[in-house]
Amino acid sequence: MRKLILFAACIFASFVFYSQDLTSFGIDGAKYLPKGIHIKSKAPYIKGISGKGEKFDGRMELREGPIVLTFIQGSWSEESQARVEFFKKHAANFAEKNARIVIVSAEQVEKVQTLAEGDPDNLLIISDHQYQTMKGFDVLYHVLPEYQKELLSKNGVKLISEGKESSVLPVMATFVITKSGYVYGRHFDLDPSVLPNFEEIFTAIPNPKP
Repeated sequence: MRKLILFAACIFASFVFYSQDLTSFGIDGAKYLPKGIHIKSKAPYIKGISGKGEKFDGRMELREGPIVLTFIQGSWSEESQARVEFFKKHAANFAEKNARIVIVSAEQVEKVQTLAEGDPDNLLIISDHQYQTMKGFDVLYHVLPEYQKELLSKNGVKLISEGKESSVLPVMATFVITKSGYVYGRHFDLDPSVLPNFEEIFTAIPNPKP
């Protein structure tokens, strides 16, 4: 009986700790928690608008080579900025495998343009302000109201759009998508400060055919 009580206490403590972690990330754990699509899944349609106002069509892009797809929350987020810099740093490595880095932001096009300055040729940042690609990859979570207020007071960031009661943000996940349109690698962590492991992502990209 004592072992059962201890086991239940451990489970409860783990749940409380996990909930506290989610709160520190601004995630409303009482609502839907995304899990991200899995390896060997068929990748959903990727689309968005670049900082130059050009439409991005993932199906057309995959004809040229694999895509390393990652999600960010916006230019206001230090973790998002760190992720952009991480992929800029490794862009030349991914180019060796003819891979295009596509960074999908929750912000509007004009904000995306500021992040895109000085991008390598094989890196593109697009806006998915309607969250269509993010929904397809199952990375959207609901933001806690108190976190929204904190962003507004500290950064002047207003997440809630007109006519909406709550806001959403993406988990900053990464997926490797092959030319055939399937997911061969992924990094998914609810903690936005955790960057992908470069070797794991690089290894997941198939070598180009000679």
